[in-house]
Amino acid sequence: STGVPKGAMLSHRSLVRLVRPGGIIDFGPDEVSGMLASPSFDASAFEMWNALLGGAGLAVYPAGTPSADRLREFLTDNDVTTMVFTTGFFHALVDSGVSVLDGLRQIVVGGEVLSPVHCAKATDRLPGLRIANVYGPTECGSVTSFAVFDPELGTAQPLPIGSLLANTRVVLLDDTLAPI
Repeated sequence: STGVPKGAMLSHRSLVRLVRPGGIIDFGPDEVSGMLASPSFDASAFEMWNALLGGAGLAVYPAGTPSADRLREFLTDNDVTTMVFTTGFFHALVDSGVSVLDGLRQIVVGGEVLSPVHCAKATDRLPGLRIANVYGPTECGSVTSFAVFDPELGTAQPLPIGSLLANTRVVLLDDTLAPI
């Protein structure tokens, strides 16, 4: 990144591939997704469209800076079952006390390297919690690949960025932008 803010146009196709059944997490009438991201952040498209097109409820976080206490209240008051967090915020929430995540069944985390230790703390408290580690640049519709945390694998190794989403292709380039 150059550090200079710029918009990225997302195609309908890039959004549709995020919401196909059998994708990163399950959205349906039994789920309520919490929308924490600003509409100007690429994660908001994932939060919003997965819920709306999957038939889930959508609870929009009120204006203001999120904190563990405010988030706990929001999740409880709205019966939220699914959240998307940046990696740093997820780590901070777990460090502040995993109870803030009570009631969640699915969490999507992305943006930086995800700590398996933090994932293990969350799944120890909430057995059955599904944590998906996602990777993808904004220009690709926010998510290119994902891996679901498996508590059985332990915490010694970093989490992989996982497998590609359906209808996604990755091309590796060298320093001259030639395909490898």
